[in-house]
Amino acid sequence: MKFKVIPILSLVVGIAALSISCSEKDYKADEILYPETGIFGDNLLRNSSIEIVLSTDSKVVLHSFRAELPENSSLKIVIKNVRYTNWSMAGSNGWIKKVENANYLTFDLICYAYGPVVCDGGVRFDVSGSNIIEFYENNSIETTRIKEVSY
Repeated sequence: MKFKVIPILSLVVGIAALSISCSEKDYKADEILYPETGIFGDNLLRNSSIEIVLSTDSKVVLHSFRAELPENSSLKIVIKNVRYTNWSMAGSNGWIKKVENANYLTFDLICYAYGPVVCDGGVRFDVSGSNIIEFYENNSIETTRIKEVSY
């Protein structure tokens, strides 16, 4: 009877150790997350690339603009040279939006968030183009990540 308990106990301890080490490597409690998808579809802010689909007169296609911020964190997103005719953002839960450097063709869209919060907005692209998205995490004055999106 004792012989059977030891292998089972070893197996349980081994599985517990494996699950603890995996969770520590995969996720940090103070890390801002950019999931693959959000409420509105594929997430523009995710780390991997994204295929952006344009909306048409007969079909509206939305993409998510999602970030998950833990407590005591902040995020500033700057989207450079947004054309008034290219894309629009709706349903921007959690985001504080501001427009800068506006002229008759383009503007820079600044989105702020302060954790703990889950931010998500639906972005619609109507005309092809591209933009640079700059990420400033936790009050950094230097970009923590830059992403180019083409549509």
